[in-house]
Amino acid sequence: LFRSHNEIRSFKIMYMSSGYGTTDFYINAKEGLSKYDVDTTLLVYARSEYMDIEFYHESNQKLLKDAIHNILLVCLLGLTAVLLALLIFANTITSDIEQERNKIGILQSLGVSNKQLIKRQLYIGLAVSGATIILANVMLWLTVALYSAFTDVVLGNLLWGYPWMLHILACVVLGAIITALYVLPMKSIQKYLPIENIKTRK
Repeated sequence: LFRSHNEIRSFKIMYMSSGYGTTDFYINAKEGLSKYDVDTTLLVYARSEYMDIEFYHESNQKLLKDAIHNILLVCLLGLTAVLLALLIFANTITSDIEQERNKIGILQSLGVSNKQLIKRQLYIGLAVSGATIILANVMLWLTVALYSAFTDVVLGNLLWGYPWMLHILACVVLGAIITALYVLPMKSIQKYLPIENIKTRK
């Protein structure tokens, strides 16, 4: 990072007078300057020092735009898959509890309260959601670690800028949804009398 023309000229004389190949500079302009003014100034100075200069604004913008589009597409596909899986899971849980209505009615007639039945479903939901989140994270980070190992990409660089808070929030929301899918069907059974649940056939 150079602060003045003299620093660039001194560096050029000291290191580049007998060098070969290409030397890249990272130049940080002052805030408030437009990129066109900065590019023009650098171009004029580079020509005065018999240096070649290239700008990558358009290519970088295109790469960023393509990357954002790909990320949005992957997120949309992932969200669709998650919603479909949750829908199938909800139907399965609801069907299982509906088939157990006669057993639930027997438990109710023996004195088991609705609160105890819901608490049981809550514990099951918390256990399943916890196991699901742990398994999903293990698979995710194992995939990331394998990708880093096979592509020689530094793991720290690969995870640079990763939205950890969003990741934690997504895990919490997923756990809450899975738990709710276990509890809500049981709450719907409460509106029936124990004798009505007992008479239910599979």
